[in-house]
Amino acid sequence: MDDTRKQRIVDMFTKRGEDFHALICRLPQNVVMLTGYQPVLGNTFCLVTVNAARDVEIRLALRLTKRILFHGDSG
Repeated sequence: MDDTRKQRIVDMFTKRGEDFHALICRLPQNVVMLTGYQPVLGNTFCLVTVNAARDVEIRLALRLTKRILFHGDSG
């Protein structure tokens, strides 16, 4: 993810204050925009947070056969 997109996410979280602490995306186009991963089925979602150091953290969850794989990315 490029620095401009990361900064927009940080700005969104800080402007909204205590209204929310995470963003969950399930629409395929949003998952692609935030992670670069193109979901094949609709069983994929990503969780976006900003930590105390103001770094964007993205976690991707997708189904692989009968189990769910979680992949996290910081920064």
